[in-house]
Amino acid sequence: KERYPYYEGEIEEFRKTFPLNEIHARILDSMVLDHHSKSKRAVLHILHNGPFESVNFPLGGTEFYCADIIRHTNDVSHWSLVPHKDSYRLTMHLNGLHRVYTVKREVERLIQILTSPVFSITHLHSTSLYTEKEIEAMGKTDNMIVSIHDQRMICPETYCFAKNGRVCTGSECTEWCAYSHDSIEKYRKRSAKILSGARQIICFSESSLSLIKGILKPEAQTKIIPHGIPSALASTDKIYPTLENSPFTVAFIGILPIHKGGLIINELTKRPSLPSGKEVKWHIVGDFSLPEVQDHLAVVHGRYCREALSGILKNINPHVAIFLSLCHETYSITVDEALNVGIPVIVTPYGAPPERVKSHGGGWVLDDLSVKGILNLLDRISSNTKEYIEKQAKASKAPIISLDEEMKRISCIYKENFPFNTKKPVKTLKGFIIEAGGLL
Repeated sequence: KERYPYYEGEIEEFRKTFPLNEIHARILDSMVLDHHSKSKRAVLHILHNGPFESVNFPLGGTEFYCADIIRHTNDVSHWSLVPHKDSYRLTMHLNGLHRVYTVKREVERLIQILTSPVFSITHLHSTSLYTEKEIEAMGKTDNMIVSIHDQRMICPETYCFAKNGRVCTGSECTEWCAYSHDSIEKYRKRSAKILSGARQIICFSESSLSLIKGILKPEAQTKIIPHGIPSALASTDKIYPTLENSPFTVAFIGILPIHKGGLIINELTKRPSLPSGKEVKWHIVGDFSLPEVQDHLAVVHGRYCREALSGILKNINPHVAIFLSLCHETYSITVDEALNVGIPVIVTPYGAPPERVKSHGGGWVLDDLSVKGILNLLDRISSNTKEYIEKQAKASKAPIISLDEEMKRISCIYKENFPFNTKKPVKTLKGFIIEAGGLL
């Protein structure tokens, strides 16, 4: 794209007209049949995007989580369903290969897919981009597991982040966002039906579970499974900057839109020093591309792959990492990624991050989210060696589970809820593939 831009159109045209496309599709269809016949269970993941390639917008945490499940739970066959304009992308994932079937987008067709004997388990990750009738159809299945990635089940705004820029508790919908009482009630009834009919609800934190239970009161079994990181660092591999190091260095990590504190970060990073006069250096590791952002002094390292993040943070050697989410985070894996390197964290009082920080003590929970309040806290930290060393020690020992452990727990949920061999006859799948546009 960058070095030979004139090739892009030619390559795309060749891909579309490639004379072996049909043969390639037939081979993949045969592989789908073979893979399915050898698997004990088939899981259909329902998402709004991805999971491996961008369909509707850039990939995010929900898609990465689903992709991890597909890569790491090998005793099942994995399919995904993603809406896109007037069709569904129904994809079979084959150990790195993907066979995509394009199915006409109709509620009746969705019901056929959800109730097909091909799928043992339906794992719902997101209802975003689905219509009211499509969501109602999801409530009719009896083999569903639901993972709570955001607050979409209780809030049309996804993050309980109101249109006026304030954090909602789930009860300000009419006053702040102008939703009628009836519309919110209907919205939540659809969500409650899905959750109450689920075999299992997976939450990533106690705070997320508490919010869902308090508003929707689901009757299904629930389980908390924290997110895991690819590899935990030994204490000897972590960083231990001292306050004698000058300047005081701060890192922000992740994608940083407005509801993640992007505007506050923009104001903070215009300051070259703390109120005491101590020099401060700001680093942003991730995506910081808001149109409102300008004139900041931060070093922006850009997007990263998670395997490289610990190395990037080690090179920066920050004293603290700040997470200024203005919504009810269901987990926030970036907090753990900072702790994994030994960096004490500063978090807002919303959702899962303060729950963990209060538990292990490896950081601070903000009680004043103004620019002035944050700068004053940083000033206090930078001048209090004893407090900083204590937080640093606790951060380096914060309990973090591995990605492998997280995936083992997911695999156990599949087995616990569907312990029998639900393998369906190949004939059933063959008909299903042909109906979806396959070339068998």
